[in-house]
Amino acid sequence: MDICPVMAEARCRKLSDNQHEAHSSRLYDLPDVVLYHILSFLPMKDVVKTSTLSKRWQYLWASVPNLEFRECDFPERSLFMNFVDRAFIFRDRSSIKSLSLSCEVLRDASRINAWITAATRGDLVELSLNLKDDEPITLPCCIFGSGTIKKFELNSSAILKSHSSACLSNLKAVSLTGVTFVDDRSVQNLFSSPLLEELSISECKWMNLKTVTISAPKLKKLSICDYNLEEYVSYDCRVEIHGASLKSLLFQGVLINQYSICSAIQLVEVEISSCSSFPHDDVGYDIVARHSHELLKGLSSVECLTLSDFFLLDLGRRIELFDALPVFSMMTELKVTTEFVSLQDPGFLLLLKRSPNLRTLEIRDEYEAFEESMRAVPLCFHTQLKRIVIGSFGGNPYEFLAVKAFLKAATVLREMVIHVRDSMDKKSISNKLMLLPRGLNCRIKIVPKKGNSVI
Repeated sequence: MDICPVMAEARCRKLSDNQHEAHSSRLYDLPDVVLYHILSFLPMKDVVKTSTLSKRWQYLWASVPNLEFRECDFPERSLFMNFVDRAFIFRDRSSIKSLSLSCEVLRDASRINAWITAATRGDLVELSLNLKDDEPITLPCCIFGSGTIKKFELNSSAILKSHSSACLSNLKAVSLTGVTFVDDRSVQNLFSSPLLEELSISECKWMNLKTVTISAPKLKKLSICDYNLEEYVSYDCRVEIHGASLKSLLFQGVLINQYSICSAIQLVEVEISSCSSFPHDDVGYDIVARHSHELLKGLSSVECLTLSDFFLLDLGRRIELFDALPVFSMMTELKVTTEFVSLQDPGFLLLLKRSPNLRTLEIRDEYEAFEESMRAVPLCFHTQLKRIVIGSFGGNPYEFLAVKAFLKAATVLREMVIHVRDSMDKKSISNKLMLLPRGLNCRIKIVPKKGNSVI
């Protein structure tokens, strides 16, 4: 029997309404702790809107443990400031577990500090502050006296100053960007936290300090970005890194300050991406060269080392310091991120000679020229080196000479991987490369280069 379209539509609508009510009922019946978890994925502006759903939800927002406030979510600053004020005023007594605050400071530093202070009164676990201002802001002392914060992120021109000897004693992860360090004690307290495992320092200002010690006993991952070009007048800061548990180290920037690494016996991976020396005179070159040697001295236990061409260039400017560098007996992989590297470069050759167990050599990105042969072949080329990766091959005569020199010198080589640039005639290049003399057990693998990455 046929059912008229009107009756069919009504039945479908009723079925849909029943399903909606069932889903809604299941949502409303969830425990508060589950609802709090769901709401934690929303900005606070959207969390407050849920108060209109039902009586149960009317005040649920006032107990949400994870708070996120972003000025960019509001059409006007005054609306944002008043909203955050009310969120703290009408909040119940339950603890805040996480606070994420992103806004401009302008003339409201005291107001913003009041929010931060209110959040730290309970058992705050995570604190993320992205505070934009032309002038440095002094953060409230209660942050650094907290014994509950485990993760602290600060992106601001804030002044870092602690009056507490037990500075964030429960910290496990710290990320600082643009921060101004004003005294040794505050930095020492923070960077020696007993539970700290991850530390990121980016574009921070060290000019007020003579010595910085990073000595957190459980620190496993350290990242430093030091590009403060306007602070070149103060290149006398010494940063000491005591890394008994350190496994990963990343440095980016200019070696304007001196970095020394002590007791880093568990290092697995290190990347040093230093850029052009400052200023371009003999004094600047000499300072950066000495700092390059000092940093490398502490990396004897590293297994995988990635270096920029500028670092190798700076390293080669102080040949008389070569004898003080260690043997990198644990290193099995060396990567060079470069636009130009020479087989005769003293810094490059030094590393190869001091790496007796090197098994993989990778030269990334584009390079301009290699010399025809290696005058002094490192020991690892005859004993351990099994794989060479050329990250960008354009087919010019100097690059062919470089490949030829590598194939001739590396007598135990098993594989050479060559990434050919997209604009090249891959078939023609491949035919030429396959004609180059090499060991019986060595194969040449030609692959396309995608963008700026090595496949």
